[in-house]
Amino acid sequence: MILTPAGTRESPGGVTLAFEVRREQPDTEPFELQFEVPAPHADFLSTGIEPALIAALFPAMATGETIRTAHPVSSRLAYGLKQIMDYFQLWFPDKLQAVPIEAPRHQDSPATGSRTTGMFFSGGVDSFYTLARHQADVESDPCLRPRYGVFVFGFDLTEGRLNEYIQLADRYEKVLQAQGMSLVRVRTNLRAMLDPAHPWLYTHGMGLASVAHALDRGFRTLLIPSTNRFSLYMPPNGSNPITDPWASSESLELLHHGCEASRINKVRAIAAWPPVREHLRVCWQETHGVLNCGACPKCLKTQLILWTLGALDHFPAFPPGFSLDQITPALIRPLNPGAYPHEQTFAEEWQALVTTLRPEAMARVNQLVPRTGRLSRWVKQFKR
Repeated sequence: MILTPAGTRESPGGVTLAFEVRREQPDTEPFELQFEVPAPHADFLSTGIEPALIAALFPAMATGETIRTAHPVSSRLAYGLKQIMDYFQLWFPDKLQAVPIEAPRHQDSPATGSRTTGMFFSGGVDSFYTLARHQADVESDPCLRPRYGVFVFGFDLTEGRLNEYIQLADRYEKVLQAQGMSLVRVRTNLRAMLDPAHPWLYTHGMGLASVAHALDRGFRTLLIPSTNRFSLYMPPNGSNPITDPWASSESLELLHHGCEASRINKVRAIAAWPPVREHLRVCWQETHGVLNCGACPKCLKTQLILWTLGALDHFPAFPPGFSLDQITPALIRPLNPGAYPHEQTFAEEWQALVTTLRPEAMARVNQLVPRTGRLSRWVKQFKR
């Protein structure tokens, strides 16, 4: 697999950074990997090969191709990508194999000047939790308070949903401006490169890292909000606290944030924040102008937590009409707590929350979730 920069050019949405990716299999056409940003953020775009190198990792691992480029790559990143390949080969030995990276190396000096801190932001529980935990009254180090949120078109929102993305981006721009931040809109086609190689569930971490490095002239640090708490990362999600930091370079640090908190505790931490109540988006479905469909598993699980907290009526982000009758045992089945057998499952944590805040609903809860002898140990954390 041969990687070549194709430079930057003006495009309908602003400025596009492009790379040519040439596969070594016969009868395959070169692929142009693209990252587009509005013109005001054109000076954020990278001059290096690193965005393409990261995007090429899973496609090369799936076919066993050596990754080659004549352009120097970050020494730290190249070393980190070896570690990432070793981890994913360990986790998926029948699907992925570590491959050589043939490229000259360089060692950038640490980022200085106008580069700043940003975070990926998609309007969900994880994004709002990370945003809340980096406000001035919580994070004492101003260097770690994000000044930008990065919202990507081409990840969960793909072709055919551009109008939805634009509407959401306009909404999030106002949310972030109220926090003294700006929004960076990015459009990319990298899923067309990643999806044939391995499921997006496991490749999206490298998707985030590729976008991060495409913006490496604008950021010295980018926060990646966690999807799960740490103990639920085995088997791992594509974005996780083990491999995400390895995708850093000498000039760009990637920080995975929030895996200390369960989904319930994240929702509890942000439920009273007005921007969350109005703008929270957890739904991946096509919602035709509304933030959340209210009926998919992600919507139901989030509404369940908010209902238990007594906060759901204050969330115009969700349609009205939620009922416990919509909840099934499968929706709240105990999650495997992985290497931490003494940690509560979602079901146990929710039971404890209901016991404290919604005792009148316990009969229905006990129908949904078998009561365990471990419940009492979790109840005390919710006592007011």
